[in-house]
Amino acid sequence: MKISSIFRLIASTFVSAACLVSCGGSGSGGDEEQTSTFDVKNRLLSVSADGDKVSVDYGIKGAKEGNTAEVSTDAGWIHLGKVYSTTFSFEVDKNDSGADRTGEIKMTCAGVQPLTLVVSQGKEGSTTPAYNKFKIEVSEITTSSARVVITPVDAAETYLYSIVSKSDYDKFSNAEAYIKRRIEQIKELCAIYGVKPESFLTKGNFDTDKLETSRKTTIMDNTVYYAAAFDLKFDDKGNASYSGKIDLSEFRSKKATQSNMSLTLNMSGTHLNVTSTSVSDTWICDVLTKESWDELPTPEDVARTYVSQMMQLGGVTLYQGSASVDFKDTVDERGKEYVAYAVGYRQSDTDGGLTTEVKYITFKY
Repeated sequence: MKISSIFRLIASTFVSAACLVSCGGSGSGGDEEQTSTFDVKNRLLSVSADGDKVSVDYGIKGAKEGNTAEVSTDAGWIHLGKVYSTTFSFEVDKNDSGADRTGEIKMTCAGVQPLTLVVSQGKEGSTTPAYNKFKIEVSEITTSSARVVITPVDAAETYLYSIVSKSDYDKFSNAEAYIKRRIEQIKELCAIYGVKPESFLTKGNFDTDKLETSRKTTIMDNTVYYAAAFDLKFDDKGNASYSGKIDLSEFRSKKATQSNMSLTLNMSGTHLNVTSTSVSDTWICDVLTKESWDELPTPEDVARTYVSQMMQLGGVTLYQGSASVDFKDTVDERGKEYVAYAVGYRQSDTDGGLTTEVKYITFKY
């Protein structure tokens, strides 16, 4: 991982006189009112996998200006150096753990609001930082949901969070194109529902476990997603501003437990006849034009898109055993090419999704 700029440790041949105006006492400030604040330009410090020496320039705004911070860390791979009234240094070990990692450096001083800096180090061979502005952790992944926890570097910064499939995200030429489209969507929703754009934004730590069920994002099974976050704010006139940086955490939803059911298909006029080898396992089916079928890369994508659309409309129709389904409202043009398909599908909060391969046939009406 490359770093655009790293502050080099400034050699010093004297003991800092700043000790005379050091914070002293407890770093938390005890009962003293914390009216002063630390002034640090970058709260996220990215370090290459090879490790490096870094110095951080800082100041204190307010009554405690000129005092020296007390600096600490619990990360064993971060080694703190000298601390002065305007700068401190630390050294980061080489990252041979095989994974990206982050650590925290805490700055405290009596009468000053504490500040936490985040040190981000990519794994060996990586060329990008572990994250830019938001640490995103994904866990408790099922076939239809995932827990997402976001920790911003700057707790006061507003941002937009979303879960987007990798295939949808990759349709955009770059991160800014995706960001601009999300802003357009916010403005469209504001016009429809008469709400302010700020209502779509988040500030501070975020955890999907704390959301109401109706606000949680439902995902599809066995699909690659990004949990995404980028800084965004709106002024009084609704104009958006953002840095253009986005943080993505990739994950794949679980695959539903597979069924031994086998499906065979044939068309009779506008009727799709499906024969199933199971009387209990459920399946879904649909018919669409060949042109629409070809718009999506795989039969599984077609089926999952259908499920998603039906869920938004109130639910998907499930079938058991063998059945004949009439698609007269879809198959309505003589000589046109269509595709009919059927696939095993289970409804479940934790093990739902496609349970067989997609069987399909192409035909002309």
